[in-house]
Amino acid sequence: MKTPTTGHRWETRIGLGNETSTGELYDIVLAVAETPFETEFIETKLMAWCRDSDFPGFEQLPAELTEVYRIKDIVRTEERWANAPKVSNAQLDGQIFITNLSNGDTVGDRVIVTGTYQDTSDDIWVLVYPTFGRWYPQSSNACDGVHTQQDAGTWEVPALFGNDPGAPFDLIVVTANAEASAAFDRWQRTWCQSGFYRG
Repeated sequence: MKTPTTGHRWETRIGLGNETSTGELYDIVLAVAETPFETEFIETKLMAWCRDSDFPGFEQLPAELTEVYRIKDIVRTEERWANAPKVSNAQLDGQIFITNLSNGDTVGDRVIVTGTYQDTSDDIWVLVYPTFGRWYPQSSNACDGVHTQQDAGTWEVPALFGNDPGAPFDLIVVTANAEASAAFDRWQRTWCQSGFYRG
């Protein structure tokens, strides 16, 4: 399957070796296939490797691809998954705390996350970051626009952690002004209608 694109943006998940690859250097190459025939050639190779559970790769870039960008000497660390990307550092008024989860806790696939807040009139959102690299806003009922419940200094929202036992997750709580909160709500409703929560 070719790299998914949206508008003028693209993204893909990559793997850098295995548990024995710590310290090894990698180049990441961005290449394009300019015709459907070239795309089909690459897809056929990938499907064959997947079928055989053997991924030998290419010793050199196939003639069917044109290299357009390269990042050199990426160092593989011992961590299996990279850290979650930073989120906005904009500071809104108030203090928000999570009261029932701490770093390193073990959870099931669904948890009611609770906390407290003070000195803020902004909406509170909880976002979960699984290993495949997207932030997922959490809601009580995304389809009906019911998100984090806030009342008299306390808040709560159910959070989903997928069906991969043992996988690491990051969870953050943020405040959102009216514009940002409306954007979260629109995304949630759109994903709910499509049945696909892309994050």
